Amino acid sequence: MKIRSFLLQTVLFTAVFLFFLLPPLFQGESSESVLDFSQPDILFLHIFQTAFSVALLYAVKSVYGILPEKKNPCKKNSPRAMKIAINTGAVLVAFGELCVCAAVLQFAAAFSEDGRTSAQVIMPESFPGWILCVVCFLLAAFYEESVYRFFLPETFSVLLKNVVSKAAGNIYGGTEISSQTEKRCVLASEFFSAAVFAFSHRYLGFFAVLNGAAGYCTLRICFKKTGSLVPGCIAHFLYNLLNLMLLSAF
Repeated sequence: MKIRSFLLQTVLFTAVFLFFLLPPLFQGESSESVLDFSQPDILFLHIFQTAFSVALLYAVKSVYGILPEKKNPCKKNSPRAMKIAINTGAVLVAFGELCVCAAVLQFAAAFSEDGRTSAQVIMPESFPGWILCVVCFLLAAFYEESVYRFFLPETFSVLLKNVVSKAAGNIYGGTEISSQTEKRCVLASEFFSAAVFAFSHRYLGFFAVLNGAAGYCTLRICFKKTGSLVPGCIAHFLYNLLNLMLLSAF
């Protein structure tokens, strides 16, 4: 029997938010920020985050009764090649949008002192180090898509609806909320999730926050349109990999 009590939902959301989502928000902007891609120890962190993401997906299914939607534009009996083509298109569109947004903001940052970041970048020094770095980027993309694009907006939306429903019951004697109120809860959840993800990048500067907000919107739409975390993970990974290549070149 699935446990979906409001108490367990609240406990799960609060625990994940306090221990995994809140700490990055307090990593303030610093002139001594260091992006170190040369340390092999970082792999263990990403393995832990990946294991946590898998466990979190199972926990959300058990406590909230939800999983990433399976509403691919293709019908169930559509050829596999067509499904792959549509998901590939979603990856390319999301990747392109991420690159365009980043390029525009980087151009704007060039004319603003506030937009420049002085973070020191330490690149891998060997071929195995680069392979390790690529694997870490892939694992990091899966973690962020699972937590920020699925868990945070989906579960917070459910909690908001439950709170509003209970408040409506106490005031008006009913438990049903209108479709308009439900849409407002979803919209509030999306704004909250976008803000959390965006400000998790504030240690890199103001324009990194804007880029984070744009990236959230792009990848969240990709998830909602495809009903799968995979296209967003691939687009996110390719975008981070492109950034790594540009950093190593310049």
